[in-house]
Amino acid sequence: ECDDYSLPVCAFSLDGKSVYATSTGAHSTKTKLQAPEVVCWDIATQRLVHRLRGHKATIRTLARHPTRELIATGGFDKQVILYS
Repeated sequence: ECDDYSLPVCAFSLDGKSVYATSTGAHSTKTKLQAPEVVCWDIATQRLVHRLRGHKATIRTLARHPTRELIATGGFDKQVILYS
């Protein structure tokens, strides 16, 4: 289930070669639900490059610093997390 508050959010890397996107964590594996995370995809190869973890609830927003490879996320767990 997806509502307006848990829609994926994305941002491109500074060089435009990668895209960061939020994942709600709602997809399941054979053992348990995945935690919310930010995934980084290489656009040219379409491969997963990084998983940025730390939130305990849906990630609501994602922003990239305008001049540095710094990602900020905010979630329903009332946390703001910075990734570099």
